Amino acid sequence: SANDWEQLGEAADWLRPRGVRDGELLCWDDAPHALYLELGVRPAFRFQHVGQMTGISLDHEARVRAELCAVPRPRWVVADLLRLGAVGPSLAGRLGDAGPDRLPAALPDRTRHEFPYDQPAVYRSGEGHGRYVIFELRQPLQWCDE
Repeated sequence: SANDWEQLGEAADWLRPRGVRDGELLCWDDAPHALYLELGVRPAFRFQHVGQMTGISLDHEARVRAELCAVPRPRWVVADLLRLGAVGPSLAGRLGDAGPDRLPAALPDRTRHEFPYDQPAVYRSGEGHGRYVIFELRQPLQWCDE
């Protein structure tokens, strides 16, 4: 979960001119939550290490998701592809390419249907091959009744 500060700065530079405000940013994985400080905005909800919090237990995952459903929907979600490599060892070293959707070709179909990868990717650090992906929330969160 150590940050790549250069790539994280690129993500901040992309978000900054879009006028991101308090509650509009959700850093999904453990590393990119430093963007809240970099951009001077309050998180979309109280959990900053969402991956850790949802991984505690199924009950805890349900509570975290319920809290997220109860707040105004954020506009942007930042994910860390490196986290996918950590939880799916078969992906390690295979996340650097990018298809037309900005996501790695090696990304399994099941992951593409999970949040936040089910949202449109609008930016990827590292000249389109880096670890941080910014998604714009356009579709409902699959576990929320909207």
